[in-house]
Amino acid sequence: CRPALPESTLHALPPQRRAVRSGTRDSDGGPVPNRAVIRASLFATCLGDNFFAEACADAVRLLRHFGAEVDFPERQTCCGQPAFNAGHRGDAERMARHTEKVFADSEYVVLPSGSCASMMRAHYPGLLSRGQAAGDDERVWELCQFLVHVLGVESIGSGLEGTTVAYHHGLSLIHI
Repeated sequence: CRPALPESTLHALPPQRRAVRSGTRDSDGGPVPNRAVIRASLFATCLGDNFFAEACADAVRLLRHFGAEVDFPERQTCCGQPAFNAGHRGDAERMARHTEKVFADSEYVVLPSGSCASMMRAHYPGLLSRGQAAGDDERVWELCQFLVHVLGVESIGSGLEGTTVAYHHGLSLIHI
């Protein structure tokens, strides 16, 4: 897998406001000045890369709209879930170690895929022998969960009014 979105694409998507730590918003919902900015690294995933690149760009737009500063580590590949699910533990471990290195300096890792987020939170600890319980990596978030639980988003507005959308609540989400 290769990265779906080069860093130059991300710079073309302007932020609308900065996200700040919980409890640091003014009465209008805007950030209070001089607070730490929330930084998120987008993990595009293989699906985003090969089939849904525009969805990854939309995820960046959404994160930036709600104030997150977004980067895209270009060395990212696959989380290793296909290899793990096929029983190729060594390959999955190799991909997990690579992913850990690529995102080592990330404050948050945000994925537009619940199954990949679940792979990282529920299975990386065992694969990498980190000695932590599954789900303990508080840096890894599925996109919608990050919007709600980290950025504090309660409404995205009415921009989809009159539009038909599909939502799939995958079983992998029960692990994160």
